Amino acid sequence: SIRGYFDSNSKIRIRVCIFSKSIKIKAQIHIRIINQEGIAIFTLSNSDNRLNGLIIPAGRSIFEVIIPDNFLKPGSYHATIAVLEPNIRI
Repeated sequence: SIRGYFDSNSKIRIRVCIFSKSIKIKAQIHIRIINQEGIAIFTLSNSDNRLNGLIIPAGRSIFEVIIPDNFLKPGSYHATIAVLEPNIRI
């Protein structure tokens, strides 16, 4: 999990960098935003609608999400980031 402070009327940028030694892997990247009451507000994923995951080449890959300004109401939030290979945790 990650934590940070931001102004609710500012864009929020979450950047996930992945380093892969394999030639290519099929991976799912999930980002879940949870509010101060422990309720998941939303979950983002790079998976297709069959939850297959996408091919990630060897080396460094960057995935970035921008949450628009005023999307989240004032409060405390935390993000949980998971990188998974279908049926195998990386």
